[in-house]
Amino acid sequence: MRIEDYALIGDMHTAALVGRDGSVDWLCLPRFDSGACFAALLGGPSAGRWLLAPAGGGTCTGRRYRPEADDVDERQGGEGVFIACSFWLAHALALLGRRERSRRLFERLLSLRNDVGLLSEEYDVRTGRQTGNFPQAYSHISVVNAARALAPRAGTSD
Repeated sequence: MRIEDYALIGDMHTAALVGRDGSVDWLCLPRFDSGACFAALLGGPSAGRWLLAPAGGGTCTGRRYRPEADDVDERQGGEGVFIACSFWLAHALALLGRRERSRRLFERLLSLRNDVGLLSEEYDVRTGRQTGNFPQAYSHISVVNAARALAPRAGTSD
């Protein structure tokens, strides 16, 4: 791999270089000035590395933002819509001053809740049902954040 294929992650005491394939190819523990316990970046895989990946390879998925498709019914493909991302969009629209569009999306998303007001991880647009982990904390935190962004502010007419 090229150096630009790595990301640096750390905790202010040490850091690791993690490759696009999920391999940790350089790591010093417990501090930056410690000897490297993984150094494949410098000497190849025999110098030590750690890799977590599916045994038979995996599939790559991608996400992209399509401004014209901010309604959950517009999603195409085999997976459900990640509900939190839809609330993130409503939040972002509110912060951008596009409050009416944000409010419409927010209310549409709230209509997906079950009979006791809970949300799952995903929404299957084909079946009209919630899927995935249930209940999902990320979804609920996203509701709160979007609601706060839409809430009237003191001194405004919202």
